[in-house]
Amino acid sequence: MTDGELEVVSRVDLRHELLPVAVFGSDAEELDVRSARIVHVAGSSPQCERFCLELLDEGGHLLESLAFETLAIATDQALAVLGVEPTEWASAGLSG
Repeated sequence: MTDGELEVVSRVDLRHELLPVAVFGSDAEELDVRSARIVHVAGSSPQCERFCLELLDEGGHLLESLAFETLAIATDQALAVLGVEPTEWASAGLSG
């Protein structure tokens, strides 16, 4: 489903008070989200570049992926959807 190279740029474990997560438009009313990550997808052209906010369960399995044009929009949406503050995001420690 991807058209380019993937790089995890940051991740966060959700604080207990943010659980459970209600994701509108999902098949389930609530998802057992335990952590999230933002993945940079480098496309074959600059127009294909995107940042995906990925919601993960306790085992690290992908529950939902939301694509955005910029990292700033992805972190803003993480605040709106999950309640994760920008300062809570940790660098994934990957070079790039």
